[in-house]
Amino acid sequence: MQGSVSVKNLKVMMLLLVSFISTGWTVSAVHGETTDTVLLPAASQWHYHDLGPDQYPGDNWMAQDADVSQWKNGAAPLGYSTKANIATTLNYGENREKKHPVYFFRQQFDVANAESLKEAGGFLNLQYKIDDSAVIYLNGHEISRINYPEDAVVNFKDYSGRLGDDGTAYTKLMLDMNQVSDYFVDGTNTIAAAVFQQSGTSSDLVFDLGVSVGEAAAEAYQPTKISSVYHGSPASTRGLTWHTALAASSIVRYVASPVAPTDWSQAEVVEGTSTSVPVIDGFSHKAILEGLQPDTTYWYQVGDAVHDAWSDTHTFKTAKTGGPVRFLYFADVQGSSEYDYDIVAKTFYKGLTVNSAPDFIIQGGDLVNDSDNSEQWHWLFSKMPDIWANQTIMAVAGNHDAVQQTFANHFNYLTPASGTQATGSYYSYDYQFAHFVMLNTNDLVNNQLNPVQVEWMKSDIQQAKARGQKWVIVTMHRGVQTIGNHIGARTTVGLRRQLQPIFHELGVDVVLQGHDHTYARTNQMGPETPIDTITYETVDGVMTAKKASGVLYLTANSSGTKFYSMKSAEVIKEQGVYPAVKGQNYKQMFTDFIITADKLLLTSYEYDAEDTESLTIFDRYAVEKSSETTESSTTEGSSTTESSSTTESSSTTESSGTTESSGTTESSSTTEGSSTTEGSSTTEGSSTTESSSTTESSSMTESSGTTDTRGTTSTSDVTKTGMTSTSSQTSRSSNRTSGIVYPTNKKNQGKLPRTGQKPAMTIVIAGLSIVVGTTAVCVSAQRRKKNER
Repeated sequence: MQGSVSVKNLKVMMLLLVSFISTGWTVSAVHGETTDTVLLPAASQWHYHDLGPDQYPGDNWMAQDADVSQWKNGAAPLGYSTKANIATTLNYGENREKKHPVYFFRQQFDVANAESLKEAGGFLNLQYKIDDSAVIYLNGHEISRINYPEDAVVNFKDYSGRLGDDGTAYTKLMLDMNQVSDYFVDGTNTIAAAVFQQSGTSSDLVFDLGVSVGEAAAEAYQPTKISSVYHGSPASTRGLTWHTALAASSIVRYVASPVAPTDWSQAEVVEGTSTSVPVIDGFSHKAILEGLQPDTTYWYQVGDAVHDAWSDTHTFKTAKTGGPVRFLYFADVQGSSEYDYDIVAKTFYKGLTVNSAPDFIIQGGDLVNDSDNSEQWHWLFSKMPDIWANQTIMAVAGNHDAVQQTFANHFNYLTPASGTQATGSYYSYDYQFAHFVMLNTNDLVNNQLNPVQVEWMKSDIQQAKARGQKWVIVTMHRGVQTIGNHIGARTTVGLRRQLQPIFHELGVDVVLQGHDHTYARTNQMGPETPIDTITYETVDGVMTAKKASGVLYLTANSSGTKFYSMKSAEVIKEQGVYPAVKGQNYKQMFTDFIITADKLLLTSYEYDAEDTESLTIFDRYAVEKSSETTESSTTEGSSTTESSSTTESSSTTESSGTTESSGTTESSSTTEGSSTTEGSSTTEGSSTTESSSTTESSSMTESSGTTDTRGTTSTSDVTKTGMTSTSSQTSRSSNRTSGIVYPTNKKNQGKLPRTGQKPAMTIVIAGLSIVVGTTAVCVSAQRRKKNER
């Protein structure tokens, strides 16, 4: 019935004889197949109070009959902004660094028969522009919070502490009329809003609000924020999660096929569950697919058959049965604005030009800045929906993801029955010969990991080793071997003392960390210090720990726009942290891992997403195992038989790992003519005995890499080693066709997508040739064609 009015909505319009006190006119807005009855249009006149907390209007300012005769009047949008259009400029006080924390707004409309609203059902729709936060009232009753902490008592004299959108575009929020209809009265009704600044230094404040009544638009049942993850075995299970604005059925239909289906009549169908979650402004749906075949491509849709609201067609592939395991690692996102998530999406898409078909992606936590801010989750998923729905992202919860089970509302991982999952999730999975343990470092007791989770981890890893798993890789948000702002925090110190000995005792091979928004990688670590009996050699241009025991710790820096500075060498040494490579160039980073049964190779990339869009290799490191390597690693160096090579201990006798020698570890890997420079990282002399393979290291002195000043770590030394930068070769075509909107500034205006690819280097692992540092133009073209379809 395109363009027609439903019976229910016609009843709403007939029973609502609406007259607007401020405007004297009515408007009907058509949204798809529905018609809204407008109670208060956007850009209306509002009474407002902008005199600050010293002239607080009183606790009943939002009441239906409050006296606002002394308030000012103005047309919306109201506020002050450098980005949004403002019709009425408000006063922020005399101090630009301490602007008023809260502003108050009121307006009224008439309803002839309030009881009819409940009988008719439907929804109360709020269409708003707000920067930063707001609490909305109807006749003195709170009906909605927008970017204001859900569990906090509203303080009308203080800042919200929440950074909001810029208020440049309208957002629509639908409230179930059954939940709010009792607040309406016959005759005059008052809508009121308190709008909060994040802090006294916030630059913008914006407010506009339109109110209407109607039925649900079709998009309210449309699945959003789809995630596809392992739910137990990667070869046979899949956990799906998606959201809808309104209650809908939770159906998955899926087909095993090498190509996307055109007919879903023969599809397998699974019905999941849904939960109303106010903190995400809607419903969280979950479903589990079981009994899948390994190494098989599946196509799926999620949605609601009743409303014929289905997602786009997405795909996943179950775990392969042979070959190396290859995954990408991205750390902190922690975005507060839409721009932040534009940059994050660019970084993820760039990672997929390095590794176009990862087995999965690991994410190290802090996916958002405020986990009860549904807008931030929306940006996270909407900027790269194909990655969330078609790739497999195995994430841990960061400290910014911990509010009201919001992490669990977005991902369907198989979590153990033991312990609490309220602040995140902990779980594990096997992928071929590697075992992955995902910890929740929000689950703390006295600044250490909850003993229940620790016992689960011990049992889990011991069972994995008993099954014959050759590698154990742990991911945790709060790190222990880390060099940024949190190096001396109570939780960091507590976790360092608690977990490092346990990791070593259990034979953990790699610990992936986040939280500190810097780059730091150790060599092979014992319970507290580096192992001084490890042999390090340059193999295929990569510094390699031979027949290695011990634990490798990696903090991968930020994939977003928030960075921390490195702490000084003195502080690093004092805290018992031993980085072999460290650095901070204030650019986005990610790491590509390739693992065979007896070798692990990591390549960490630096990507200048906000400026030049250059992609360079920042660090390379490999770990080799052999049949003689003792997996349990219960004693330092017990598995290392090459005692003649222990002259390499110069890398570990530096108790802090901060002495900057010019003949550094990574210099050996710069002889490859690769697409990167290692000069931006600070390396710790772990291979100073490798003089034959590091003859060019004198051109890579580390003096600039030890400061915390932005931009002082130069990459210009690349020319001294005969290396070439990939900045002219990295492809943007895949990003530009993936639905991402690039922020425009003077630095990137007019730039065209780059094409062409040039191999950086070929690394051989167990007979497998891997090209590292290339630009996958062919993959970009495939993604472009898929999106165009």
